[in-house]
Amino acid sequence: MGSLLVSGWDWDPSLILGIGGLSLLYVFSLRRKDPSVPLDDARRWRAYSFAVAMLALVIALVSPLDALSDRYLFAAHMIQHLLLLLPVPCLILWGAPEGWFAWIREWRLVERVLAWLGRPAIAFFLYVVLTWLWHVPLLYEAALANQTIHIGEHLCFLGSALLYWWPICRPRTHFQPISELVSLVYLFGAALSSTGLAALITFATVLLYPTYGIPGPYRTVQVVLGLSPITDQQVGALLMWIGGALWFLGAAMVIFIRWFERPPDDSSERFIANYLR
Repeated sequence: MGSLLVSGWDWDPSLILGIGGLSLLYVFSLRRKDPSVPLDDARRWRAYSFAVAMLALVIALVSPLDALSDRYLFAAHMIQHLLLLLPVPCLILWGAPEGWFAWIREWRLVERVLAWLGRPAIAFFLYVVLTWLWHVPLLYEAALANQTIHIGEHLCFLGSALLYWWPICRPRTHFQPISELVSLVYLFGAALSSTGLAALITFATVLLYPTYGIPGPYRTVQVVLGLSPITDQQVGALLMWIGGALWFLGAAMVIFIRWFERPPDDSSERFIANYLR
């Protein structure tokens, strides 16, 4: 167990270059206008948010959590998935400079693709369907067995989550802003889907993911923690259930606060009219 915590770091060049390159791009974007001008409070908090997002990515994909999730613990894999689906995309969106959203609109092809994929109904569909699909045992096991498929899984999670959380976290930059009322329905639907998936795994009476039941070295961590494969599966599903519920509840509370602080207008009616047009 101790040796895994030391040797379990994944220094894959694609991960290091991806996270490092994104961090450097952020620093460059933050200081591009005038490096001598100090950061105001809003930009400073955005920088903190983005830094925490990069740290969370390191924990999810580079730290021993990745090795634990791939080989030893279903519960560790659920923590990794939760990081990629909930805090990481939200923190990236909160921290992204305004210039990034302006850049999207300067590139017509990128703008058209994201304007279509980012439509609330489509973003919701992608987020929910991809989350369920990658937890189907056949696809889940394929991702564990093949690194390329596993990378694709992570990209699907992060990409769909960025699209899903965009109108919630940065509504003023979104192509099709949604009202607070619609946002609550939007959050409730995803929360219900997440709860349903977690409940299905929690109450399963058979081991859904055989990799975590393989005897030998892969069972070492479960034995040390006193977990059977089924118990590990239940713990992972409960983490998904409780973690997801708390995150969506927190997001709904933020929306409520935003709603009550905003003067009344006809945004809901305008959204419905624009959406159906």
